[in-house]
Amino acid sequence: LLNTVGNEYNRMSLSLNNSFVPSTKLRIETGLFYVHNSSKIDNTLSGIRMSNLKQIYPYARFVDETGNAINIIKDYRPHFVEDISNQGYLDWRFNPLEELGYSNNTNRTQNIRINTSVDYKFFKGFNLKARYQYENQRYDSQRLQNLDSYYTRDLINRYTTRSASGLIRNIPIGGILTTGNNYLNSHNGRIQLDYNNSWDHHELN
Repeated sequence: LLNTVGNEYNRMSLSLNNSFVPSTKLRIETGLFYVHNSSKIDNTLSGIRMSNLKQIYPYARFVDETGNAINIIKDYRPHFVEDISNQGYLDWRFNPLEELGYSNNTNRTQNIRINTSVDYKFFKGFNLKARYQYENQRYDSQRLQNLDSYYTRDLINRYTTRSASGLIRNIPIGGILTTGNNYLNSHNGRIQLDYNNSWDHHELN
């Protein structure tokens, strides 16, 4: 259950339906549907790999005999990681348990739908029907990887170059924030005229 630590999920929904009959000839119906979802996910321990192509080795230990969190091999050899850190690069070691809390993925979804229908009977046999639906959807995502996370340290190190005066960090020191937004607005309507009548042994519609 390690990949569920720090995860949250919340949902709120609302549904309203009303019918109005002002007269025997007129009927109005309205509906409102609202849903709001929010989730906070720390998937640091989900799908851990030694590299982009190689899965982590079986029975990898995250703690030592005394219960202390330990490093595991990821992407680079331990000797290289130790040597490059001594040259001024950010610590390139990967400690799975210490990664928990360094990554914050927040998603919010909101959906609003409004329905309206009107039925009106006029003259003999005529029935006018009108339908309208409005829908609004919004999706917001935010992914914050702070400086202590392996993702951020790895990205900064990979784009760090050397010069005669020392290291040049082409990606500034600090956390990395990625955001995304999606919107949808929809309008749908329909008007229909029906005629139904019968006399003697005849029927017309």
